[in-house]
Amino acid sequence: MNHIKGRIEMKKVYIKKLKESKFDLEELSNKLLQYRQSFFEKYVELKLPAESDHPYLDLVTIINSMSPTYLAPAYHYNNYVDKLLFDTVWDDEKYNMIEENLISGFLRRNAYQIEIQALLLSIKSALDRMVSILSYYYKGFGPYTTFGRVNDSGKSSGFMSVVANDETSDPLLIFINEEYIKWINIAVAPRDLITHYNDLGLAYEFDVDSYVEKPIHFNERLIKTKESKAVVVLKFDYNDLYDLLLNWYMFFNKVTDILITKSIIIVKPRV
Repeated sequence: MNHIKGRIEMKKVYIKKLKESKFDLEELSNKLLQYRQSFFEKYVELKLPAESDHPYLDLVTIINSMSPTYLAPAYHYNNYVDKLLFDTVWDDEKYNMIEENLISGFLRRNAYQIEIQALLLSIKSALDRMVSILSYYYKGFGPYTTFGRVNDSGKSSGFMSVVANDETSDPLLIFINEEYIKWINIAVAPRDLITHYNDLGLAYEFDVDSYVEKPIHFNERLIKTKESKAVVVLKFDYNDLYDLLLNWYMFFNKVTDILITKSIIIVKPRV
């Protein structure tokens, strides 16, 4: 009996940890609005004639218009957690539900699979949106450049080409490169698979600490090719997703904090 109670308590701890991992969307929204205000204050400091246009107002508009993309990773993570919790407690709750409200295991699994794929795609989109902001501070690329990547052979694309080819030892570009190695390359890796080829794979691992079978999502080609057999398969559980999101919001904050202290190089409004 004590053994059963212990299992129940460990499952409760797991559920509590999942619930507490959700992001506060209002807090994130307020942070983005603070950055919008910071760029507007840079414009005010110029003391230009009334209704004068200026690139700083471009940045105000860009920050404001990217709010859905900025919030999307946390929004989808919160939904992922809700769907996962719903499935985790299903066996405990289903007996209290009326028959027409019962949901199949197939649909419950797909519900959180949809959210993780949307989450990973949204991180890539959010990074791409940042490039338009960076284009006001660095030369060599346009506002419609993607964030890009560095492939296994070391060849870079998009904004990452600017980062990889930096010869000035710019502290911000160094930081971006470090973050790319630390987590960005992992976050953006599933993008091509999900967009062009197949959905993430799904497996389950029994977690001895919580007595729960946790879903593991893996980035792997369904139809193998000679090249895909050599690719390292990335795996994600909710802890990995949570860490990716922490890194994304800390990354956005630090990059934006540094940019606000720098001088822009664009002299004419583009928005």
